[in-house]
Amino acid sequence: MGNVFTLDSLREEVEKKYAPIVIDYGGDKPAELSALLRLSKKPRDAVLAQLDRLQETEDVDVMQECAVEILKLVSPDGERLVAALESDLALTMRVLETWMESTQSGEAGNSPSS
Repeated sequence: MGNVFTLDSLREEVEKKYAPIVIDYGGDKPAELSALLRLSKKPRDAVLAQLDRLQETEDVDVMQECAVEILKLVSPDGERLVAALESDLALTMRVLETWMESTQSGEAGNSPSS
């Protein structure tokens, strides 16, 4: 019969692999930033559009806009997190980089043949 997997075991595996990153910013509760693959289509497409826009610009104001929009899209606590960042572009970009690194490591998986 081969390998048998339960939906519950696969769900648990996905929850671990694509767990949100948590940013404790001293607010009521930490902000959870969802992995890209855990977003529904509309916010995922919007995040991808902002990432493309971010890669194509050297304008720091556009960079700030893109980063802020992405953080708002990937977190239900995004508004409060963005407020806590106080328009500090370096810190905002570091939070975004942390999310991107986490998302990339979550996307990289073993191929079926390995």
